[in-house]
Amino acid sequence: MTLNRLIAVSLFLGLAVCAGCNVVAPVAMAIEGPPRVPAVFELDPERPTVIFIDDRHNVLPKRSLRTEMARVTEQVLLGSELILPGNLIDHKAALRTASRELPDEPMSVVEVGRRIGAEVVIYLSFDNFVITRDRVSVHPLCSGNLVIYDAVENTQLFPAAGEYALRTSLPPKTTPLQSMGLAERSEVERELAAGVGLRLARLFFEYELDRDLTN
Repeated sequence: MTLNRLIAVSLFLGLAVCAGCNVVAPVAMAIEGPPRVPAVFELDPERPTVIFIDDRHNVLPKRSLRTEMARVTEQVLLGSELILPGNLIDHKAALRTASRELPDEPMSVVEVGRRIGAEVVIYLSFDNFVITRDRVSVHPLCSGNLVIYDAVENTQLFPAAGEYALRTSLPPKTTPLQSMGLAERSEVERELAAGVGLRLARLFFEYELDRDLTN
């Protein structure tokens, strides 16, 4: 921060305190900008990578929602040049490969990655996906678990152990659930899926915190 900006912040904060107003945070944000969220993991753009959105426990209401999540994540990663276009393997390849596993012989995530030529597998599974939490209001929420694997070394790249909880919540809607038709509910589900995709992509780069998509 430059000296002039530091003086400006001090003056604004001093005026806010003297006036007894609760404007410290908005003033600071106006001067410094929105708070920034750091990346949690750095992808190697040179390594073949696939996004594997898994729903073996049928948490998602529609299979198409997995495609929407992966589509948004791929689009953001490519647009941010975090992965080179030739090194981002289509997520559908992982889904097709996983669908061929036998009921009594489940395929490991690493094996799925190896069969499609991926060196890095971004694997997301789910605990919950709802557009209402009380069966009255519409307040979309999705919670899942992320693990990033090295398919070459058969190791876990992130997190160091266990799983990384990925939670996505959208702002509540003004229309109550009972007043929504099937098409409207489907659109809310699609919005939530797109939000999950964006939330996943944002783990790999620093971004400005916003109010439309909570962590």
